[in-house]
Amino acid sequence: MNALLIDESSLYRSLIVEVLRFEGINVRVADDAESVRAALQESQFDLVFCALYMDGIDSVSLIAKLRERFPSLRIVAIGRRSTSSDIQEKVLAETPFYLVRPFTIESTLRLVRDVVGLRKSRTTIRAANAV
Repeated sequence: MNALLIDESSLYRSLIVEVLRFEGINVRVADDAESVRAALQESQFDLVFCALYMDGIDSVSLIAKLRERFPSLRIVAIGRRSTSSDIQEKVLAETPFYLVRPFTIESTLRLVRDVVGLRKSRTTIRAANAV
């Protein structure tokens, strides 16, 4: 399985990469609009993690375009506790998987396992609920 991680935060990127590799998933990282375009042109992905707040990228539109172009692609949106309900609604219309910062390795691991194995369920992982 191949994953694309779109996030400019090195801290959160390293945590997600660690979890994905632990699960045996190949990971490519993109941290700006140019690297996202290059990754999508050069490779095929089964899973995309996409941060909602990045300079130079309209992540909500990107997620919608990914869903349109690749209907079976598993997409995880990465948001903040302060993400507006309007943005959350738009994102959740495109993907049921939403990871809220701050998150832990354990909560990320549970979400990855849900995304890979149980695509039908709506899954929101919040650090406050992490064990």
